[in-house]
Amino acid sequence: MTRSNNLTEFDTLAVPERLNFLEEYFPAALAGLSEQQLNDFLSGIIGNRQENNYVRRKALNLFIDLVITGSLKTRHALTVLIDNWQDNADLFLEIQRLKDLYLFYDQEQVSIESIFKSYLQSDEMELVSESHFHLGLVNMQKGFMSNDVDQSRWHLTNSQQEFHNASEIIENRSDAMIFSKAVEIVLDILNGVTESIKGSLKDLGQLLFQKEAFSFKIATAPLYVGFYRILNSLSKITIENPGAWLDFRQGLTNLFYHYATIKNEEIKDSLNISILSNSIIKKLESQILQPFFLLNFSAEKAKINALLGEFATESPQAEFLLYLRDMAIDTDGKKKAEFEALLQRLHNLFPNVSRATLEDIVEKIDEPRLSFRFLKAFESLVEPTSDQLTDKIISASLTLQSNRIYYGNYSEDDRNTFIASMLQSGGFHCKDQTRRSTSPSGKSAGEIDILIEDIQHNPIGIIEALNLTYIDTAYIQLHLNKIFTYDANGLKNNYVVVYANAKNFGTFYTSYKTFVSKHTFQYPLVKLEEQDDLPYTDLKKLSTTHMRNGSETTLHHIVINLFKA
Repeated sequence: MTRSNNLTEFDTLAVPERLNFLEEYFPAALAGLSEQQLNDFLSGIIGNRQENNYVRRKALNLFIDLVITGSLKTRHALTVLIDNWQDNADLFLEIQRLKDLYLFYDQEQVSIESIFKSYLQSDEMELVSESHFHLGLVNMQKGFMSNDVDQSRWHLTNSQQEFHNASEIIENRSDAMIFSKAVEIVLDILNGVTESIKGSLKDLGQLLFQKEAFSFKIATAPLYVGFYRILNSLSKITIENPGAWLDFRQGLTNLFYHYATIKNEEIKDSLNISILSNSIIKKLESQILQPFFLLNFSAEKAKINALLGEFATESPQAEFLLYLRDMAIDTDGKKKAEFEALLQRLHNLFPNVSRATLEDIVEKIDEPRLSFRFLKAFESLVEPTSDQLTDKIISASLTLQSNRIYYGNYSEDDRNTFIASMLQSGGFHCKDQTRRSTSPSGKSAGEIDILIEDIQHNPIGIIEALNLTYIDTAYIQLHLNKIFTYDANGLKNNYVVVYANAKNFGTFYTSYKTFVSKHTFQYPLVKLEEQDDLPYTDLKKLSTTHMRNGSETTLHHIVINLFKA
C-alpha cells in the first residue's frame, strides 16, 4: 500500500501490511489528510473489536500523539476514550487507555475518575494497580492545588493510600513508591510531625537515586532534584513556622509544577520515539512543545503561580502573570485583539527588546493556546532563578558522574565541554572557554571555562571548573580569584565546579570547605552555607555570599567525586 492509496483499502490488507502502513506510510500521508479523515480512520481502527489488538494499540498511540501535537482536537480523544470505548479483552490496550485518560483528566474530571474507579473491579491485577496509581495522581493533584488545608490533607491521605495499594499489587513499582513517600512527607509537614521527616527525606532520596530518571537523563533529573529540594524546604517551614499555611500553599503549588514538568518531559520522551517523530522532532528539540501543560489547566495555573512567587506582589512581572492566569482560554490562539494587548504588555516589561523581536519570539512558539505562548515567551526573556540554574548544573554534574569514562585523570576541558553540552540541551545558551574580560594579571584577555547567557545573550552566570586530586591551596586560590576577575558585570550567581579525584571524598570535601571558609576573597565573605537537601554522598554543594560594591553576590561550589578506584 503506497501513500497515494485510499485509506479505505486498509481493511483489505493482511495484519503485517496494516502494521507496515501505520509505521511506514501513514506519517508521510498526514499532510494530505483532513482532520476529519484522520479522526475517522484512526478511531475506526481503535473501536474495531475484530481488528488485531497490536494494530489497535498502534492506532491508539498514533491518535494520542496527534492530539498532543495539535493535529486532532482534545474532544476527539475524549470521544474515543470515553464516549465510544467498548470493553476490550486486550490488557495492554486497556492499560494504555488508563494512561491516556489521565492526560485529559482536567477536562472531564467526573467521568474519568469514575472510569478509574470502575477498573478497580477488574480481574486483571495490572489494571487494578494502574487504576490505583492514577487515582493517586488525581488526589495528589487535588491536594497540591487545594486552597484549604483540611481539603489538602484529605486528598493527600487518599492519594497516599492509592499509591500504597498500587505498589502492594505490583511489586517494586517505583513510581508509586516514590509518590507515596513524597505524599507521606507532605502529610507529616502539614500535620507538624517533624521527628520522622528527616528519615523520610533520606528514604525518598534513595528511591529517586534508584529510579531510571536518576540514571541521569538531562531532561528529568533536574526536575527530580527540584522536587526533592522543595520538599526539603517545606520541612524547614514546619519546624520554623508550622502555622504558615500560605508558605505551605506556595510550596505545594511548586511541587505540583515540578511534578507537571516531570510528566511533561515523560510525554516528550514518548513523542521522541513515536513513529511520527520526524514530523514533530523540531518542536521537541526547540523545547517549545509543552503537552501536559496544554492538556492540564491546573498545571498551567500551577506554573504561573510558581513564577509569581519569584516576583514582588506589585511588580510589573507579577501583574503580567496575573493577567495571563485570569484571561479567558483562547483555543485557537489567533484572536488579534488579545494578541496585540499581550504583545504590548510584554514590550512594557522588556522595553530594550524591539516589538518586532518580541513578535518573532511569540510567533515561533508552536503552542495552540495564546496564554501559554506568551507565558513561554515571558519565561524565555526573564532571567532564570538561581535555583533553576543550579538544578541544571547539578543535573549536568550527575550525568557526567554517571559516565565512568570521565573518572580519574581526565581532561578538565573535555569535562567542561560535557557540562556545557548538557546545559545547552537543557535550554541554556553556553559559551565554552570564551575569551572575555582580563586575565588575573590584568595584561590580556583571559578564558572563562563556561559562560551562561540568556536569550538576548546577556551573561547570567560563569562556571569556573578545576581538577583536583588534593587540596592544592595555590591552585584553588588562583581559580577562586579568577572567577571574580572575569566577572566584569557583577553577576548575582557564579559557579565553581570541582572535579575531585581524591581517594577519600569525605575528607577532601571537608578540607575544601575549610579552605574556602578561611580564604580571603577579592570581595568580602559574608556567609557560607552548605546545601543539605541533596540526596547524594558523592556530590556536595556549598555557597559563599560576598559583598561586592554594596550588593550581595553568590558563588556556588559544586564538588563531584570522580575518583577512579
